[in-house]
Amino acid sequence: MKLRTHVNLIVASLSAAFVILVGWLEFDGTRRAVREEIAGANTVATNLLKRVADVYTLAGEQQLLMFLEQLGRVRAHEISLRTAEGIEIYRSPPSPYKPGREAPAWYSSLLLPGTPVQVFRLASGAELVVEANPSRAILDGWDDMTELMLIGGIAFVVLNAAVFWLVGRAVAPWPIIVSGLNRIEQGDLQHRLP
Repeated sequence: MKLRTHVNLIVASLSAAFVILVGWLEFDGTRRAVREEIAGANTVATNLLKRVADVYTLAGEQQLLMFLEQLGRVRAHEISLRTAEGIEIYRSPPSPYKPGREAPAWYSSLLLPGTPVQVFRLASGAELVVEANPSRAILDGWDDMTELMLIGGIAFVVLNAAVFWLVGRAVAPWPIIVSGLNRIEQGDLQHRLP
């Protein structure tokens, strides 16, 4: 294998390892951030809604329904209210942040495998269901990851093309030098390198 090929393979391997390492660090940072955000938001939302359910348990599900409709969306949570018969009479509105877009399911499952579901029962038998929904935070992580991998891929190609060209220029005189040394070794002591 030629020296030029060796150098190009070494540089390509090192730059690929660097891009993969940066991608892993981005993924791990996103995973930690999402878990912390969801855990914190879930604690606040469930404590708040547990207290609300306790207050409205005597007033009835219609009063709780009016409260939830006024409340709207609680960050990173899906809230629903079901009657004692299991009929859903309320579901929190969808997030207006990046509507219609989702991160791939495999990425979401790697980032946050499961989220807790809290169910608060009212005196009437109705249920207030609170479920963490990290999809927007995961989508942000996916967008950051794809941008980073795109930039990393472009840098990888540009770096390797530049190294390929520069190494080619650096070793271009070597065949002439090797040929001249071979001639000298064979006894042509009058030969001079250009």
